[in-house]
Amino acid sequence: MRKVRITHKNALHHVMNKGIKDENIFIDNSFKTYFINLLRKLSKKYGIDLLAYVIMNNHYHLILRNTNNNLSKFMMELNGSYAMYYRMNVGGKGYVFQNRFKSTLIENEKYLIDCLIYLYMNPVRAGYCKNPFEYIYSSLYEIISDNTTSKICNCTYILHIFSNFENLKEILYSASLSKTVETKTRINEFVGDKNTIKRAISHFERRKKCKTLIERRRKTDKTGMSINEAIEYVERKLNLKLESLSYKKDKKQVLDIVIILRNECLLKYTEISQIPLFKLLKYNTLIKFSSRKIKK
Repeated sequence: MRKVRITHKNALHHVMNKGIKDENIFIDNSFKTYFINLLRKLSKKYGIDLLAYVIMNNHYHLILRNTNNNLSKFMMELNGSYAMYYRMNVGGKGYVFQNRFKSTLIENEKYLIDCLIYLYMNPVRAGYCKNPFEYIYSSLYEIISDNTTSKICNCTYILHIFSNFENLKEILYSASLSKTVETKTRINEFVGDKNTIKRAISHFERRKKCKTLIERRRKTDKTGMSINEAIEYVERKLNLKLESLSYKKDKKQVLDIVIILRNECLLKYTEISQIPLFKLLKYNTLIKFSSRKIKK
């Protein structure tokens, strides 16, 4: 019997999957590049805040924030699209990935750092390189890259939780090659303390006992960030201050911000209109303004 996945809005996850029978499914650089391009496309489509990735020869690791509660849809299309590409180019029949993706719930930033270090050190652990910054199919390479347009991970946030780049570099150079410690339960794997695990299981049991769909959809499960939390999230993600922008002068950037506020922060249009940057826009204009971007 398959385990039920535990997740919630803005939950942090360490996700991985590997080739069937441990086969190399990323057989050369073009396959790895294709997978990274899929990550770029689908993380935007499903509003997933991708924090880190590493693509190895027979498996991949992702660390992400389930900002729009679309983790399962995102992973289903990611694995399915890559499997089709693999079979079209390699041939053969049957499954490409060994199983459903493995998802480990991460409690907070303290444990997130441990998971990031483990992910970044994967190529070193496998003998691909001696310096983790040298491996180009890792998001760690994005952090040192000057090509800002090709970056698909939230590098600003990563540097924020490590304080700065020098601190990140020092931690990685002194890191051990051991794995992160996960706690396995009958319903999920966790990286966190015992209290976190108890809370997560209790939340799962509450939802399981609900008799109707209405009971399951409690308001606490559906609400997004507060307006202030959303502003801080956007400013941290884009490394800017909203007060420095103007709708008339920075139309494209403001449009992108609306999409983030809607898809990742889950703000309502009435809440977005309360942010000073959007106060001059009429409510209907704001809806039409953002829908043009979605259609594209």
